[in-house]
Amino acid sequence: MRCWQLIPQLFRPSSSCYLLILLLSLIWNILPTSGLDCAKAKRDWLTYRYKVMVTGAVASSYTQSVCPIPEGNSCCDKQMEMDIFAVGERELSNSLASWLIPVAEQMESDSVALDYFFRSDLTEARNRLHEAFSGIYGYNYKVNHAFFFQFFNDLEAYMAGRRGDLGQLVTSFFAQLRTSIVVLMEKAEGAAAGGMNSAPASGGAAPPDTQRINCLSEALGKQNAFDLTDVHLKEQFLQVYPPARMLVNSLAATAKLLRTVVEDSSGRDEECMDVETRSVRLALYSVGSVFRPQW
Repeated sequence: MRCWQLIPQLFRPSSSCYLLILLLSLIWNILPTSGLDCAKAKRDWLTYRYKVMVTGAVASSYTQSVCPIPEGNSCCDKQMEMDIFAVGERELSNSLASWLIPVAEQMESDSVALDYFFRSDLTEARNRLHEAFSGIYGYNYKVNHAFFFQFFNDLEAYMAGRRGDLGQLVTSFFAQLRTSIVVLMEKAEGAAAGGMNSAPASGGAAPPDTQRINCLSEALGKQNAFDLTDVHLKEQFLQVYPPARMLVNSLAATAKLLRTVVEDSSGRDEECMDVETRSVRLALYSVGSVFRPQW
């Protein structure tokens, strides 16, 4: 899907970030420096600052050390340090939004499309089986179709992540189906016995014997009543539905996570921004011979 093709964009910095990194390396690359060099470095920085910033610098309560170099050995003064922090915060929020929001939108679209496909498939299967069973079993199916519809409702709940244990869900469905068959057999046997006995039954029809029905249902299950259809269907469900559910829900969860990252980036505290700024400096230091920053 197209969302996976966008993931490499997360790791491709924009040209504005490259320019910011180069300017930072220029500032910190001069350990002892002359006044003329510092003047040029500050002028270049101010040019970039006013090009990318609309509002002023961060509040005076900011206390983190973005460029902790002893006084006299750096072109980075306190005001420049605060401006670097403010620009970095703005650039981080904009970059995260431009990289992550398109990926999140594509993941959300794919998740909705797949979820609709699986739900539509379940609905179509339920309707086709309902129509077929109604024609084959007639009244006996219609008076017992509620648990059949509930089975498909439970499957939809499983796909949506609202319930688990798919294997037990299938097992319970066939157990209830066996019990319904036993109840129908008991009713048929009772009707036949009543027809042979001409004497009216006192007190009306006797209620079904629940213990007897459950015992017969368990015995019927041990006799392979469904000719292993229940076993094979359970195996197929366990092969198909868990990966499908994982794909749909993981796409939706990842899209939500990416949006949360973008939203939280605009309210990062000073410690978090300082760690990110230091990590950028560490990445620059690993380049070594190209930038050679000093801090």
